[in-house]
Amino acid sequence: RELPFTAGLPFNTDDGIRALSNLSATNIFKQATLEVVPGQTTVDVRVHVAEQHSQVLRISGRLDNERNTQLGVEVGEDNLFGEGMHIGALIFGGVRNTTAELTFSSNRILTTYLSYDATVYSNRRDVYFYRDSTASSTRVELVNLGEYAQTQTGLRFSVGENVPQLGLLGVTARYEYQTLSGISGTRPNEKNTVFSLHGQLVFDTQNDFPFPTSGTLVNLSY
Repeated sequence: RELPFTAGLPFNTDDGIRALSNLSATNIFKQATLEVVPGQTTVDVRVHVAEQHSQVLRISGRLDNERNTQLGVEVGEDNLFGEGMHIGALIFGGVRNTTAELTFSSNRILTTYLSYDATVYSNRRDVYFYRDSTASSTRVELVNLGEYAQTQTGLRFSVGENVPQLGLLGVTARYEYQTLSGISGTRPNEKNTVFSLHGQLVFDTQNDFPFPTSGTLVNLSY
């Protein structure tokens, strides 16, 4: 789908420019060029690409006075099996919060123009809760009543399509199991199961990015 021209049909420069733009947008190639070799009655179009490294390793960190030291590691493969599919794993957190994710996505489902993203995740966050004991109009006083752990474990699946000349159409389904469990204090324990469905429609006729001078952008979601 990245090459908008077909063997046996006329070739024009607009198709060539669009092909180079599409190849660059895949983030698989660090360089892409077209070579047009004219013949007597036809032209040969040769596509030359240089793949970039598809393995990903990111290390991150954060330090603040609420959750202290947090470290994260992300590993992934952006061109799985040479098909442009992505698989990645993320672990981030510290003593009072942790996040773990496993993601699998693709820019194309079989021969369609649909893309999808599937993520399995688990989050834990320790939260303090307070009681307002303010006795003055000029000073706020809060009393720490305890601490509880908030966890979310679930699956998120998105499917969508970029519609040429129009915008984006997508749907996201989420299934999540939530718990609240007391660490200290009198916070009651809770358990909830959540299923949500989110739809998004983006209508975009803007003539340029990031500073358009004409066109319309409408973002509808529910």
